[in-house]
Amino acid sequence: MEIFAKNEKIQSLENWKNNISISQWKEGRSAYSLAKYFISHKKDAEDLIQSMLEFVSERENKELSIKDVVAEIEHASKFDDYRRDRMQDLAIYNNKGGYFPFFMGIEAKVDEPFGDTIKVAKKKIKSPRVVDLISKYVPGKNSDGYRYQLLHYLAGSVCENSDLILMPILVFKTHLYSNMRGKKNKEEYDKFFGELMDFNRIESEEDWNVYYVELGVKHVYTFYIEINYEDMDGNNKLIK
Repeated sequence: MEIFAKNEKIQSLENWKNNISISQWKEGRSAYSLAKYFISHKKDAEDLIQSMLEFVSERENKELSIKDVVAEIEHASKFDDYRRDRMQDLAIYNNKGGYFPFFMGIEAKVDEPFGDTIKVAKKKIKSPRVVDLISKYVPGKNSDGYRYQLLHYLAGSVCENSDLILMPILVFKTHLYSNMRGKKNKEEYDKFFGELMDFNRIESEEDWNVYYVELGVKHVYTFYIEINYEDMDGNNKLIK
């Protein structure tokens, strides 16, 4: 699987670093860990992507594969006329060849929180975007206590040009990971998709937290997947 950013092929951590905000780049944090995973542990990363595709393929009765995909860091998912598109940390999609098309928008985390609640976002964001998203996705519900980043993530992902949407949150347990903050993030994920959005929980043999829903013609799968790191010889090698 080849990864690109603005038509530049990404082949090293330095390439990746040069195509994101420098303020996000810190060893042990999410942007660095995602890059390290897909550059230095490429086979592990590709195996994980293929495993998710096979998980969905069994339920959709569609042939999905990592072959012939396009992968793009900092992919902008535009879903309305306001500023600030949903920036996917890594987008993977297949819209050619003999396999069923899909869009996968990856959100990387270590233990960074999901940001403001929807209630706070309504006060901070001057445009009507937050209210519009509430009206579209959770009309008639009290959404104030749920995390706005997850609503923004959902809105951007489902507006991509595919009827099959995968939304994996990849959590890297590095030396900076806090169990307390990590537990809180998982709870916020479950509350948003399982409680507010009322997605269906799907059991996974891989110990993933997976939800599914049909939004019109869109079939949407969300994943919360934890990946363990261990600092060995200063290389942040993955624990399998």
